[in-house]
Amino acid sequence: GKTYRLLQQSRAALVTSGTATLETALLRVPQVGIAAAPIGSLACYLFIVAMSLRAICRETGVELSFRETFGKPLVAGGLCGISAWGSYYLLFHGQGGRLLTLASISIGAIIYLILLFLLKIVTKDDILLLPEGEKIQKALEKGGLIG
Repeated sequence: GKTYRLLQQSRAALVTSGTATLETALLRVPQVGIAAAPIGSLACYLFIVAMSLRAICRETGVELSFRETFGKPLVAGGLCGISAWGSYYLLFHGQGGRLLTLASISIGAIIYLILLFLLKIVTKDDILLLPEGEKIQKALEKGGLIG
């Protein structure tokens, strides 16, 4: 019922399942098919996020900096993962064990925490939102971690 009406009005479709591919083909809707379901789901979620952010920015008048909002956190997250993986393989490879895995993850987390301040991902306003934020802000300013 609803799917048929929706597809009839669509100019194009992003399709992630075999059944939906058949339906869109039968209704002659141009489609982009994605063979692997997880990749298709990721593509759909990214599309939804992008369109939602676009709508929010348009309606509220807020301008987002891609670099500040996504770029820096992605760099920090990537370096966190690389440092956790690297520390495991460089320091503990061949030894195995849950404790060594936890140590590697901890190294990654410490790197991430450092990068939060080095890349200036965390701002004064973020700190002030925390319980006891004013005290934390003063301590971080004393240490030169936030400006």
